[in-house]
Amino acid sequence: MTTARKAACVLAAWVLVAAALSDLGSARAPLGSKPQREFDYFALSLQWPGTICASTRHCCASNGCCRSEPLQTFTIHGLWPDYDDGTWPSCCRRTQFELDKILPLMEVLNKYWPSLYCSKSGTCFSGKGLFWAHEWEKHGTCSAPVVQDELQYFTIALDLYFKYNVTEMLSSGGIQVSNGKEYALSDVIDTIKHAFGGSPQIVCKNGSVQELRLCFDKELKPRDCLTTSLTNGSVSKSKHCPRYITLPTYDPLVCLRICPSALQRPTSRSVSRLPEMLSRLLPRRHHRRLLQTVLRAGAAPEVDLHQRLCSSSAASSPSLSIWRRKKEMGKEGLMAVAQLKRLAALPPAGAHPRLEQFMRSHVSRLLRTDLLAVLAELLRQDHVILSMKIYGVVRKEIWYRPDMYFYRDMLYMLARNKKIDDTRQVWADLKSEDVLFDQHTYGDIVRAFCDAGLIDLAMEIYEDMRSSPDPPLSLPFRVILKGLVPYPELREKIKQDFLELFPDMIVYDPPDTLSDVDEEFKF
Repeated sequence: MTTARKAACVLAAWVLVAAALSDLGSARAPLGSKPQREFDYFALSLQWPGTICASTRHCCASNGCCRSEPLQTFTIHGLWPDYDDGTWPSCCRRTQFELDKILPLMEVLNKYWPSLYCSKSGTCFSGKGLFWAHEWEKHGTCSAPVVQDELQYFTIALDLYFKYNVTEMLSSGGIQVSNGKEYALSDVIDTIKHAFGGSPQIVCKNGSVQELRLCFDKELKPRDCLTTSLTNGSVSKSKHCPRYITLPTYDPLVCLRICPSALQRPTSRSVSRLPEMLSRLLPRRHHRRLLQTVLRAGAAPEVDLHQRLCSSSAASSPSLSIWRRKKEMGKEGLMAVAQLKRLAALPPAGAHPRLEQFMRSHVSRLLRTDLLAVLAELLRQDHVILSMKIYGVVRKEIWYRPDMYFYRDMLYMLARNKKIDDTRQVWADLKSEDVLFDQHTYGDIVRAFCDAGLIDLAMEIYEDMRSSPDPPLSLPFRVILKGLVPYPELREKIKQDFLELFPDMIVYDPPDTLSDVDEEFKF
């Protein structure tokens, strides 16, 4: 069974579940209407990621071009109702997109209907929103009487996508993904027409396929797309498709992630590609300095490129810290926090399957600002289980980089809640990323674990502090000594370290009892 057929079977199961869920609630009445005549046919618009993703310059969690593995199949752009005169209706009913209605389809949508851009899409009634919101409000609301609601719109589009698999049609006709090979446009059209039963529309960009559209009548049967305006059967917003076209591949930007240890040792191939990588991934003001670093690393193979590009100073710089920036939570973030807490309370606590599904379908798609704001709020509420889950998601994001303040706040929360195993996990993560705390932060973290009664962990962190390359400071030692008052033996050891480092300073030893205080100050 092919991958597409397996996916179709999975979709069929989801459709049954989704239909049952849909029947449970009454349909929401439209808020208003825009009088437009009924459409004539559907166009299923498919995008070729190789052409679109090749021009990607910025990454975000919602961009399918930034996934670790390149997309090698056509993905869905939308299911569009069109008129036979070449025009189309749009924004027909004032019905806003509701993500909850398509949650049963989220796993399939994320894989086969991703956004290939970072910017939010404009919608008819919701301002800026998800790519799916744009497609539903602009096109889905004009799909009546065939489509009755939001869930049905996405279900029909996915069903047509799997039933008429364009990638498999082309592959069966000998048309393969390749950066160098060109195919006659007429061969591509004939291959689709023979397998599908109707003529497609093809949109090109710089000689490569950008979109391919299949057309259906109102009974969802194949029909010819409109090609009356062009003699070669193609359409394009800017240029016609040439006689020979390509289906190119691309390198996902996630592979260009340099920190931490994305490229441990520079090879001739990696060094030759790094200037291109950096120009795509980094702000222009950093290009010259980092390119010089790369060239020096390429000239000296024994140099660890990770150490050159990802120094501990960057991880502890307030100006570079994404965690210290103002975190404002949007509507999706607020909804995520509420839903996470509700699902985390379901038995077994923190491990319910619906919680894991929500993490995959919704949390992993949050924008950076929302995701960080969600984590900050969960840390504030001392919600350990959810904080650790979001912590794991953040560390996998393309925009993530090692951050001292990020780890500091995680450790503070774990100390307050006396979580030893989670602390060891987070500590191992920061060590693997070569994150170094400054002396003041070390002192505050050791004190936090002392106050929580986790003395063994506090002393382990203290030993790391002592081995830090930063010069020792007296104030962090005084903070630690104050936290060790209930532990006189350990305090005496730290006191001796302090006096060795700062022989001209004095340590105040607190009295054992209040009676000692009275004796000391008796006149």
